[in-house]
Amino acid sequence: MGAMKRFKLKIQDSLSRNKRNNLACLTFACALCVLVWQRYEPGEADDKTERGVQEQVAPTTTIELFTRFVPFNDTYSLRRQTVVDVCKHPNGPATAAHRYIKVPLFKENPIISRKHNLLFCPVGKVASSFLTRYFIAMEKPGVMTSPYDIPIEKAGRERCTSLRSLKTTANMMSFFHKSTKIVFGRNPYSRIFSAYIDKLFSPNPFYWKYWGERSLRLSRAMKVGAPCASDVTFQQFVKLVLFDLGKKDVHLRAVSAVCNMCGVVYDVIGKVETVGDDLDYLSEKFNISSAFQHADGYRLAASMDAVYDSVNSVFSWKRDVSRCISLDQMGLRVWRKLQIRGIIDSRVHFPFKPGQMADVTLSMFVDACRTAILNSTDRAQLKRQTNQAMLEAYSTVSVADLISISALYRDDMLMFGYEPKPSQLFEHRDAVKQTGYLKWGVPWVVS
Repeated sequence: MGAMKRFKLKIQDSLSRNKRNNLACLTFACALCVLVWQRYEPGEADDKTERGVQEQVAPTTTIELFTRFVPFNDTYSLRRQTVVDVCKHPNGPATAAHRYIKVPLFKENPIISRKHNLLFCPVGKVASSFLTRYFIAMEKPGVMTSPYDIPIEKAGRERCTSLRSLKTTANMMSFFHKSTKIVFGRNPYSRIFSAYIDKLFSPNPFYWKYWGERSLRLSRAMKVGAPCASDVTFQQFVKLVLFDLGKKDVHLRAVSAVCNMCGVVYDVIGKVETVGDDLDYLSEKFNISSAFQHADGYRLAASMDAVYDSVNSVFSWKRDVSRCISLDQMGLRVWRKLQIRGIIDSRVHFPFKPGQMADVTLSMFVDACRTAILNSTDRAQLKRQTNQAMLEAYSTVSVADLISISALYRDDMLMFGYEPKPSQLFEHRDAVKQTGYLKWGVPWVVS
């Protein structure tokens, strides 16, 4: 009897242990379910991903947002935090408070580097040609060379590896998760003015037709079907930006929208205004040399690159341009464009006499520009020229349209730290001196 009793006690003890083990397993499983549910809770950010790279991921696919090599309280962590704060604001473009989101989509196709595990979101009129060449140069073997060593005609984005080239969602998600993500911004007021000078003031038959005629129609300043629109004012162009281009055109859409800045935490946020420092920082972090930026001939190379970009295309369109304006005016406009951009000193006058442009070749014009650049050594003067031209341009724009610009590009201004309503353009507009920066036929006096 004693043996039988001990046997029953052993069975009861074993059953009791099994119940305790089962209860512990059940408790652990429940806790794990709660933890997983807390780590991914769908929110607004999931519903606001932009369309672009048109491949949707499964609803439950998530990636962890984190940044690389960015210490706290330095310039780049503060820039990143500014973007996060804007996105978290109740009136911001989206909610970016979630640590986990779906793989974001882009309105443009980002450039990637498998060699350096980086992703760059290029945007029109935000130094995209130069920055694209910088990332192309990074891919080359050996010592990093100047981006200006790459001809601009060989710097198209089609020559770069893109995120879309990875084809499958899984591949894109994997690369996006591990890559260092980079974006650059530019002051929207400067960006709009640059687009006007580059595409409408400077001879450009395509944009005279594409932007110019639309600008004049919008302001009811011409009849439909006019052959040229070479005399569009900056004020008229701004109307088109507000009506259409700022929402749809690749050159003028907000960086924050194109690059989905509330869906992506970018590791490095650069600015055109600080591009030199930003490239030094990037080069250091990717362990490549940025000595090209500090070489003796770098400034001349940058200026001559602007010349080639401005002159080569105009001379290739010479026949089309001559149907709208005289060749003398063509040359004068290009020269003044380079002065407005701060490449040639305004005190260095146009070197060709009336009637000579018909016989001036591309190489002759480029040589004249080079000589003028070598004589343009007063950097303070060059900066004054650019600033003066922009102030004059915006002094012709109504306050109502200025307010509309600040609203259209509100997110860019807040995210990149630009003043939405700069006093020089708003409060002090009546005090702007008028120097006739667009009067290409007379010397431009800037003091």
